[in-house]
Amino acid sequence: MKFFLQLYIIFAFILCSCNEGLAPPPPIAKSFINGMITYKNGQDKWPPIDSVKDIRVVAFKNYPPKNIIAEITNGDAFFTESMPKFVDTSSYSIEFTKPPIYVKYLVVAQQTGSFMEWRAIGVYTLSGDVSKPDSIYVSPGKVINNININVDFDNLPPQPFQ
Repeated sequence: MKFFLQLYIIFAFILCSCNEGLAPPPPIAKSFINGMITYKNGQDKWPPIDSVKDIRVVAFKNYPPKNIIAEITNGDAFFTESMPKFVDTSSYSIEFTKPPIYVKYLVVAQQTGSFMEWRAIGVYTLSGDVSKPDSIYVSPGKVINNININVDFDNLPPQPFQ
């Protein structure tokens, strides 16, 4: 009988001390950056149709990106779905699933040919100097709006992808 009492006390202690110890951790609040892409001189200044395979907005943790493929596969870069082409403006939204994150390089990228052929066509910068990108801190559960990017096909930013 003494054995059962000791066993009961041990189980009661274990049950009381668990206190949701096996419950999953709370979900990480997703964060977003939203904005507009404006193409200078609109549809008339786009390059030839056969050189525009894809357009995406990409957010990198590193500037300049050291190894684009590794950064994307390691989760150090976030990107949109394919964006509209041959338009005057388009809106974008990038979801960050593991905030907080410090985005050091936010860029509009154009795929010009094969899978590996990309170029920067617009950079987020407050000063207007495309050679000096601005950084953005993304907190958990926050939505950052009005992060707008201008694209000027006649004045492309420095190319970190080459």
